[in-house]
Amino acid sequence: MTSTSGAVVASAQDAPVVGATAIAASTNKVPDVPAVTLHDRTAAVPSAPTVVAIAAVHPRVAHAELPPPSAPPVPRTIEHASVQRDPYVELEQAVRKQPIELDPKIVGPGDAAAAVAKLKPIAYAPQKYGEEASRALYEIAVLLHKPLHQDAEALHTLDFYRQRFGSRGKELAAALWLRVRVTCGHAIDDECREAAYSYQRAVPTGAATDVAIRITNAQ
Repeated sequence: MTSTSGAVVASAQDAPVVGATAIAASTNKVPDVPAVTLHDRTAAVPSAPTVVAIAAVHPRVAHAELPPPSAPPVPRTIEHASVQRDPYVELEQAVRKQPIELDPKIVGPGDAAAAVAKLKPIAYAPQKYGEEASRALYEIAVLLHKPLHQDAEALHTLDFYRQRFGSRGKELAAALWLRVRVTCGHAIDDECREAAYSYQRAVPTGAATDVAIRITNAQ
C-alpha cells in the first residue's frame, strides 16, 4: 500500500513538470506555425494593388496618344477676294470691253493678211488723201492688232494715220482709242497714260472717255 501511494505521489509531482515542459516546448514552436499563415497572407496582399495600378496607368497612356484637335479652316469670303484684286487688271479689262469702231470683223489670220494686202495700195498711194485712203489705213491698223497680233506694226500705222490725215480723218477718234487699246493691253504705264490722255482731249465724253480718265488718274 505504501509503495502504491508513493507511486501516485511521484506521478502527481511529475505531471506539472511534464506539463510545464510541454508548454515551454509548445511556446518555443509558436512562431513557426503562424509563419506559414503570415506567409500566405503576405502573398495574397500585393496582388490587389497591382491590378489597381495597371488600371489607373493605362487610361493616361491612351489619353496622351490622342492627337490635338485642329482648328477648322477659315472660309474665303467674297469680300476677301475683292480686296486682293489688282486695279491695273481691272483697267485692262475695262479697255477690252470697249468695242473697236469700224471693225472689219475678219477673224482668220489668212483672211486678215489678204485684206491688208488689198488695202495697202489704197492707203499708201501718194495721190490718195481722201476718205477712202483714211478708212483703208485705219482698217489696216485694226487688222494688224486683231487678228494678226502685230501690235508694233499697228502702232506705226496709227502714227502714220495721224501724220497724214490729222484732224481731217473721220476715223481719228477710233484711231486714238485703238492706240489706247494696243498700248494699255500690254501694261498700264506712261505710254498707256499718254494715249489715254490724248483720247480724252479729243473725245470729251463717252464710255471710252470715262475709262481713259481712270487710266490717266491711276498711279
